[in-house]
Amino acid sequence: MNILIISQRWYPDTFGGSEHVAAEQARRLAVLGHKVTIITERVRGVLPEIDKEKVEGKEGGSLVIYRYGSPAQLQRFGGASRTDLKEVPRLLNVILKEVKRSESSRATHGGRDSFPPKADQNDSTLWDAAIVHHPFPAYGFFKSGIEIPTLYLFHASTAAEAEVEGIRRRLPFFLKPVRPIFNRIFIGWARRIEDCGFVGFFTQGASRDISLYRGQDH
Repeated sequence: MNILIISQRWYPDTFGGSEHVAAEQARRLAVLGHKVTIITERVRGVLPEIDKEKVEGKEGGSLVIYRYGSPAQLQRFGGASRTDLKEVPRLLNVILKEVKRSESSRATHGGRDSFPPKADQNDSTLWDAAIVHHPFPAYGFFKSGIEIPTLYLFHASTAAEAEVEGIRRRLPFFLKPVRPIFNRIFIGWARRIEDCGFVGFFTQGASRDISLYRGQDH
């Protein structure tokens, strides 16, 4: 199968639970012989925009990583979430266009097949299925209009995490007194995104669970 995996973070680009889950998932699928495309944030400038990992397993398995955004974009206020919403659908469109150009070139020159896989008349058939992590990349994916069987893995509500921890971002010393205002703005914005359509179906229930846990904890 040709499988698309979208995750806000990727191990070992960064270290955390959800990126470990996404990376382990992708690598095991590739070892089983599936062609896996990863779309994730480019959290450090030294990371390549396109990367291909060596896969040792069943014949045909492959793993290609596409990174979007830049460290400068991600460091802005609300940067990661805003970048996910903008760059995920843009990058998906770029990949589809590249594959169409490649297909046209192969048809003209008789070249070999390469990865990403062939695109049929319906762009959605570039991938057989998608696995999507995190609310904001998920919403970016749904905005792209690609309609394929999709598994959405919910790790934690961005809004609920911000309520518990605040926004984990350095602010200039003169802005620290107004950090609570920034937090409220961000939480409200995150809630609106998480309440949209398909993503909201998962995040609303999980947010209530986190709120209940907070009540017991405090």
